[in-house]
Amino acid sequence: MTAQEQFRHVRSKMVEKGVTNTAISKECGISMTYIHYILSGQRTGYRVRRTIAAMCQVPVEALFPDTPEEYRHAA
Repeated sequence: MTAQEQFRHVRSKMVEKGVTNTAISKECGISMTYIHYILSGQRTGYRVRRTIAAMCQVPVEALFPDTPEEYRHAA
């Protein structure tokens, strides 16, 4: 899956579940810019990926299949 395809997939799941970048920003205490970097594949942000997946009520690997196994679960 290309970065663009992954972005579309994650964004569609976020829209379906009503998850916004603002909500993620508040939950994680990070900037909107950093969220964009993660969603667009410019940064990994494994902790944030877990939060996005939890907010969308899906496993991390369903949204971000390139996430290593050791980063898929809460630390």
